[in-house]
Amino acid sequence: MVNLLKSDFYKLFKNKMFIVLSIISLGLSLVITIGSYALVAWFGNGLTVDLAASISKFIVIPGTLIGIPLLTFLFMYMFSASSSSNEFSYGTIKNVISKGFSRSNVYFSRVITATIGNIILWALYVIPSIILILMFYP
Repeated sequence: MVNLLKSDFYKLFKNKMFIVLSIISLGLSLVITIGSYALVAWFGNGLTVDLAASISKFIVIPGTLIGIPLLTFLFMYMFSASSSSNEFSYGTIKNVISKGFSRSNVYFSRVITATIGNIILWALYVIPSIILILMFYP
């Protein structure tokens, strides 16, 4: 099982779709968080300090951390579907099964790899957002 997980993680980090989705997720995080701060700063000039703070507290921060990550879940589904379908389309699943691994080991290895890949995609969105929010909204 360990060798199977090693090979799956190797394929995960060499997968072009995973790399592109990671870059898109990180870019969305930065653009949305910085853009929302700029929007509050731009429209907040004529507002009182309390109103600008409440806008950032109740609209910008929840929208950045809760609303937009739904798009990253779409990325996760795209990644999971493409990684599992590539095994069958290229015929590499035959090689894995012929090595003597049981179906349950292959299945759980794929599930563990997809789950950790999805956690990485989600973390690439949320962690930079939290860091930027803590910097911009002390």
